[in-house]
Amino acid sequence: PLPAPPFLSFLRFLYSFRPAQ
Repeated sequence: PLPAPPFLSFLRFLYSFRPAQ
């Protein structure tokens, strides 16, 4: 499988920054 695109990694980074409810 191909590695996750950079934009996906960025989204994941922002998602991690978000407050988990």
